[in-house]
Amino acid sequence: MHSNLSLLLLVSYISILTGCTTGTEEQVVTISEITPEEILRLEPDADIFQYNDVIYQTNIDWVDELELTTGKRVMTIEENASDPEGFSHGTANLLPIGTDIFEADGRHDVLIADVDDEYLYYMAIVEG
Repeated sequence: MHSNLSLLLLVSYISILTGCTTGTEEQVVTISEITPEEILRLEPDADIFQYNDVIYQTNIDWVDELELTTGKRVMTIEENASDPEGFSHGTANLLPIGTDIFEADGRHDVLIADVDDEYLYYMAIVEG
């Protein structure tokens, strides 16, 4: 299911970035940030949180296969929201309040959540 979401997002991004051509004018539309609404509309059971202005998602097969080590702690989950409009920095839909979030050594696009000494990898969901 996660590979289907990744494929759907990739196709959507390519379509958006390609734009449409009318005559000699070319119009390109880009999205700078993926919103919680967009992710949860495509995958209602997604496990996400927001760090600064970026949404991170876990259970992405190829990310889960990485062998990463934790770097410095960058934040703690401060609130839960089931409504995607209630998301801001430090908000998660499934992670418990108080969960520590760490950098992943050597990766700037992955953060690691420590849930009862189990490490979950979260990938930054951004347009590329």
